[in-house]
Amino acid sequence: MVQPESNVDMKLEGDTLVIRVQLKDVTMRPSASGKTMLIATTSGNQPCPGRPAVKVGVNIYTSRT
Repeated sequence: MVQPESNVDMKLEGDTLVIRVQLKDVTMRPSASGKTMLIATTSGNQPCPGRPAVKVGVNIYTSRT
């Protein structure tokens, strides 16, 4: 199983940022508010690969029900 914190892969292809996230076989965890379940997260803003001045923040989630 993949943890949400390690489930975001970012790479630069030319001038395009490609973000890959696995949606199957993921160990979800509750968000900080507890309202949703996190599938993937960058855990805040992270530098873009190859362009550290550009920051990226990603949260992918589903409802708790």
